[in-house]
Amino acid sequence: MRLWRKRWNSGIFFGPENFYLELQDHNLPAQRRINPAIIEMAQKTGIPLVCTNDSHYLRREDSVAHDVLLCIGTGKVCLAAGPHAL
Repeated sequence: MRLWRKRWNSGIFFGPENFYLELQDHNLPAQRRINPAIIEMAQKTGIPLVCTNDSHYLRREDSVAHDVLLCIGTGKVCLAAGPHAL
């Protein structure tokens, strides 16, 4: 932790004004385990903490386009069965 903080303070990463630690809570076991460590790291290093949420589209009707994008990315065939019918 000491070496990491020294490197952070020297600005060799992104610079303190351009870097945040991200915290998410989707009730997943892995997130419940790691979130306290992320909070502790933010407190010890002074790196700003930002809480975020997964957001893939703004409007409900955009879910079909999002599903098409997922199908393209995974190489699957899109069927018109409705949103998230992958």
